[in-house]
Amino acid sequence: MFVAWQAFLDRLSYFGKAPLCNLNDEHGISIFGFYLPLCARCTGIVLGLLIFSIFLNKCIHKYSVFLIFVSVVFIFPCIIDGMIQTFTIYESNNVIRLISGFLFSHGVLVIIFRVIDSLTQKKAIKNDP
Repeated sequence: MFVAWQAFLDRLSYFGKAPLCNLNDEHGISIFGFYLPLCARCTGIVLGLLIFSIFLNKCIHKYSVFLIFVSVVFIFPCIIDGMIQTFTIYESNNVIRLISGFLFSHGVLVIIFRVIDSLTQKKAIKNDP
């Protein structure tokens, strides 16, 4: 337990110097020399989750097959970019990381909302007399 706590405290010592998720300052977004606590991809995911959760909750009430398909397609750029960077010498830039994270969050949210919607509909049907 102490080792995990120490690792957490070690990461906090990088606050403002590098992203805390991967500690690689080349992947971080710097504003006036201060690095955001998350890398570009994680920042895109968090921003997308915030923006799309409000948008999806207000605007989308019907889930079509096309919407689910597009959502699955939106997940792939993030996965492919991350895998290519992991297993090859290719390095994408922060704009690609930010956009792929943003799209990833949209795809994941639509799928999560769809699952929750279908579960609540099944529960409502079972509870009807």
